[in-house]
Amino acid sequence: MKHLPLVFAGAILAAGCSSTPPVTRTEPGTGPGQLVPVEPVTVTPAHVTRLSVSPYPLLKERIDALIPDTLFPPSTIALMVHSLTRDEMLYDLNGGLILNPASNMKLLTTAAALRELGTEYRFTTRVTADTSRLPTITVHGSGDPIMVTADLDTLAGLIAAALPRGRTWRLAGDVSLFDDLPMGEGWPWDDESYSYQMQLSPLSVNGNCVEVRAEPGAAPGDTVHVTISPRNSYISVLNRAVTVADSTLRPVSAMRRGFDRNNVITVEGEMPMRGRTRVDNVTVHAPHLYFLSLLADRLRSRAVTISATLVDTAGPAAFPVAELSHGIDTVVVYLNKVSDNLSAENLLRTMAAERTGRPGRAEAGHVLVNRFLQSAGVDTGRLVLSDGSGLSRYNLVSASSLIALLRAMRSDPELFPLFRRSLPVAGVDGTINRRMQGTRAQANLRAKTGTLSDVTALSGYVTTADGEDLAFSVIMQKYPWSSRAYRGVQDRIGAFLAGLTREDYAFVRPHTLDKETKKAGE
Repeated sequence: MKHLPLVFAGAILAAGCSSTPPVTRTEPGTGPGQLVPVEPVTVTPAHVTRLSVSPYPLLKERIDALIPDTLFPPSTIALMVHSLTRDEMLYDLNGGLILNPASNMKLLTTAAALRELGTEYRFTTRVTADTSRLPTITVHGSGDPIMVTADLDTLAGLIAAALPRGRTWRLAGDVSLFDDLPMGEGWPWDDESYSYQMQLSPLSVNGNCVEVRAEPGAAPGDTVHVTISPRNSYISVLNRAVTVADSTLRPVSAMRRGFDRNNVITVEGEMPMRGRTRVDNVTVHAPHLYFLSLLADRLRSRAVTISATLVDTAGPAAFPVAELSHGIDTVVVYLNKVSDNLSAENLLRTMAAERTGRPGRAEAGHVLVNRFLQSAGVDTGRLVLSDGSGLSRYNLVSASSLIALLRAMRSDPELFPLFRRSLPVAGVDGTINRRMQGTRAQANLRAKTGTLSDVTALSGYVTTADGEDLAFSVIMQKYPWSSRAYRGVQDRIGAFLAGLTREDYAFVRPHTLDKETKKAGE
């Protein structure tokens, strides 16, 4: 018995060998130990596209050929193409598979927000003043995600012109529009310093980040020259970066340490004498206080005395003194064109607050998103919605659900023009401004990208060569390499669809379509 483990291990090693040994089995009706040889069976993994379906065999064959078996498997792909003109499914590969959509989540958020809030909605940041016992200026957070320093300059000028003279004021921020959770569910803790994972607040400015600019010093050994923009007292810099003659061992980086509440940005590493200026956008802790600090500086420069900044709501005696607003059209276009996470998260919470009358929570926003998807015929029991931007690893959506959303928006004459206008245009603008250039997809295909470390997605609209409008969605995930090759596959699919005609289903012209798809992948 003591030799059994060794025998068993030998059996495992034999089973793992590359050659397939003869297999034996006990044949029914034979005695114990009487073994009958069985022919070895060779198992070949099926190509992933054997799972695809289409009512048009030639179309299926052509799209299948665009999906290389060197990438799929081992990685996962879901792809659906639907004719909007004829309301017909043209191609389906794993369309019902539930995957992480990355920033394709923003399609769900913006569509539901447009349905709930309407195209005329405005994010209005109001300012009130109270001249009673403790004179206080209160800025009421509206969830406006696109305010920048120039907006604070404008707001400060309006406030200074409207206030009574000769008083000392407290500057308060009313952040009661949202709940007090600063990040989304499932956001990675170690990405807190990066600009795409900013903290959330109904009082936001500059993407809730500060720009850190590093330039080489005058001579090797000198400290790297660091500046921040906008200049303010809310952020401090610890500069440990040095200038070197030429090559560097550690490139310069600017980071706020995870969960640092003191807003100290550490700049460290090496920068060559002739190195290019490095610019980093670093998140700030408690962005509403950052907002108030910047505004207080601008009020003081206009002879308004500010004694303190704090978080508070306005009293009953407060009266309006100023307001500044941005339309939802501007927000949605910015959100989808550049894939802005802050805009998506603020939009999700704003529509929740508007509809419930309570502080905006992501969960309440998801109720509204699910209601929209149900109206589009989506089985919401097969979805997981954890945030509004797609940054969370917990989100799970299928390509078929995204197609249903795209179809629902296309059929809404009031919402579709703005929704379509918000999507990046291939080879022209947004996150696909350099993709599919020189193909029929350029200035034609409009789609939302999605990117995480092992996820890439592209969903949107394209018009074929004979004028047929299509909706498509492709999600790829679970790959350990660069996403460049996977985006190349997406681009070839987009170029192929843009160059397609109905006649091609019966007779495909390889010389035409191959030229387009090959150029997209270069």
